[in-house]
Amino acid sequence: MTDVGFARSPIEGSLVSVVIPCHNAQQWIVATLDSVAAQTYPHLEVIVVDDASTDDSISLVRRHHPQVRIFHTNGDNRGPGVPRNVGWRAAQGAWIHFLDADDLLHPDKIALQMHAAIPQPPSVALVHSPWQRFHLAQETWSPYGPIHAPQLGPDPLLSLIDADTFIATGSGIFRRSWLERVGGYGESRWLVEDVELLLKIAIAGGGFHFVASEQPLLLYRQVPGPSFSQRNPAMFIHGIVKNAEFVHQHWEAQGSLRTPQRQVLAAVYLQAAVYYAAADPARFEEMVLRLEALLPTFWQRRSLPIRLLTPLLGYRRAEKLAVAWRHAKRTLSSTRVPRAGAKL
Repeated sequence: MTDVGFARSPIEGSLVSVVIPCHNAQQWIVATLDSVAAQTYPHLEVIVVDDASTDDSISLVRRHHPQVRIFHTNGDNRGPGVPRNVGWRAAQGAWIHFLDADDLLHPDKIALQMHAAIPQPPSVALVHSPWQRFHLAQETWSPYGPIHAPQLGPDPLLSLIDADTFIATGSGIFRRSWLERVGGYGESRWLVEDVELLLKIAIAGGGFHFVASEQPLLLYRQVPGPSFSQRNPAMFIHGIVKNAEFVHQHWEAQGSLRTPQRQVLAAVYLQAAVYYAAADPARFEEMVLRLEALLPTFWQRRSLPIRLLTPLLGYRRAEKLAVAWRHAKRTLSSTRVPRAGAKL
């Protein structure tokens, strides 16, 4: 598909800059750019930031969409925060649309959101809409799971650290002035850095405006193979704990650590405790101490065996016993002798 719509002449304050970080995305990036070129909104510029790609991603961008502005990070693959920051800082738009190099947009996505965004007061930092996962089945991309329509409550932080109200990167557009105010993405984070940015904006007083749609406006493609977070569980757990700690400190400083806040923090720390029980005894103990201080009945959210064992053994010993049991099951499974006639 030839480039048909990038860098059109905008009216004052209406230019949207679409920023796409790219690292070895040759299988996906042309379709992603096609979906941007198909937007019905007329005032766009598109920036691709190459993050040390070693494949043909950038040559494909130049061939299929020659009007796209291309920038590069320096050195090795820097992770998601660096190229996004490079992109929005080079952008000319008053609104910034971050889009991953493997995702797709509904043709009316930006038009619907900008129609809602332009009359919003300066305090609104993000305008966002429903999104849905897509996966590849029998060589065809198809919807997978529910349509997510995350609407934040009176305390946006309470919603933002709850996985059930995750606002996917690419499902919204940011007011540039708010990115400038909070400094954009944290560049040391490789996972849940998108949530960290939203937390920084919320703590700074930025508002969130939801634009309803009968259809998902972002198609969040889950490319074949394990995700980055699945390949790096320790990094993922570290990220969600850091986000929870950031919010925890803010709530304590504001004197607003009430039952709903305690419950959502406990959910994050409990997820971490379960992981660290097998991986890091010191961090496990740290999470348990936080849980005991926040919500003494936290262990009642665990599985039935843990709930039965904790009154008898205490939560620490119950969780460690569960770790030993899971290890024994894996060991038994890997050493089991096949029965006669079974395939190896």
